[in-house]
Parts: sequence; structure tokens; C-alpha cells
Amino acid sequence: MAAPRVLLLLLLMTLTFSSAKARIQCNKHKEDIDAVSGSWVLLPCQFNWTGVVPEVQRAVWQKDSMVVHNTDPQQQKHQDRMYADRTSVAANWFEKKDPSLNLTGLTVNDTGIYECRVNTDRPQSFDTCATIKLTVTDAAGAVFGPTILLFIGLALGTFFS
Repeated sequence: MAAPRVLLLLLLMTLTFSSAKARIQCNKHKEDIDAVSGSWVLLPCQFNWTGVVPEVQRAVWQKDSMVVHNTDPQQQKHQDRMYADRTSVAANWFEKKDPSLNLTGLTVNDTGIYECRVNTDRPQSFDTCATIKLTVTDAAGAVFGPTILLFIGLALGTFFS
């Protein structure tokens, strides 16, 4: 009777020890990205994983308190409507250790600070792996402003020559 208890105890100790080693190690990526409305952007996020592969893996992108994207299909229903059908993360993101977010159809309203959080269950681990400041400028202003400066420069050049 003692032998099964000892084996059970050894099994539990092994599982506890291997789970304690399993964890996310984030690169803590911080970056400022400028983009133009109407275009798309890839918000970078990478991590390392040590230990046994977890049963559950999730990457959640948030802006302020809004859920921009969740890799868990059952939780994706909490995605803010503003981002519906405009976000994606590679299907094999955990194997690649890269839940970078592809955000399309940019608008000025997409400007803000985005955070990439990776978490796992069985074994449990959690960390914020990226903080990205995205600034989206209006496409008309991005083209119109330099064009005006070019015309002013040409006008002044002919005026002073």
C-alpha cells in the first residue's frame, strides 16, 4: 500500500517541478509606430517559452481597456466592435512565439497605446510582452501638407530668382 503512495508523491513532485520551470519570458518590446489612415500595420510582439507546452495559450491585444484581439475564439466575442474584421494573429503564433497583430483599415481613431499580453493555463504563466504606441495620421493631411510645402518652396524659389 505504501508503494502506490510513494509513486503518487513522486509523480506529483515531478509535475510540480516541471510546471514551476514552465514560464513565459517576454522581450518587453516597446516601440512607437507611425502609420497613415487607410493602410495597415503589424504591431510586433515576441516571447520565449520554457518548459512543457501549456494546455491553454492566449494572446490578448488591448488598447486602453478595449479588447482589440483575443486568440481564444471563445473570448473573441469580447472584442470591441471598432476592431471587428480588422485584426489577425498567425494561427501558429504560440509555436512561432510571435503573436504580432495585423491591424488593417487604419483610422485616426486607432491612435493609442496597445499592449500584447500572453497567458497560459496548465501550467499557468502571464506577462505583458509588448507596449506599442501607434499614431495614425489622416492620409489626406499626410499627402496634402508636403504638397503645399513643395508649392510654397517653388513659389519662393521663382520669387527670389
